[in-house]
Amino acid sequence: MMFGRCSAACCAIVSALIVRIEMYRSNDKQLAGSLTASDAITPVVLPDGNGGFGPCPELLTEEELIRFLRIPEISTAKDYHNVVENLKRMHDLPRIHICGKPLYPRETLREWIRERTTHGK
Repeated sequence: MMFGRCSAACCAIVSALIVRIEMYRSNDKQLAGSLTASDAITPVVLPDGNGGFGPCPELLTEEELIRFLRIPEISTAKDYHNVVENLKRMHDLPRIHICGKPLYPRETLREWIRERTTHGK
């Protein structure tokens, strides 16, 4: 079972590398140059709640967001939904509503985290 999870992550890495190679072969160097090393090397995965990992979607549900932000590991709150609501109200957590449900764009979340990361004391 763990092999299946690892192979999914490996497939993501290989797929990203193949895309980059094909772009160079087709002389689309401008597009290929827009990819960063992390696009080709680091697949984004989420803990699956059973000790393993799975691929992280581009748009996260609230449950996936809770795992992505590692809220169960760092919060003492009994209801993690309240933590997410606080992040929305007090810290402008980025989201988009589709069919009345909030979804959280992965790349926008990463930017949001980078903007709020402190350096030093």
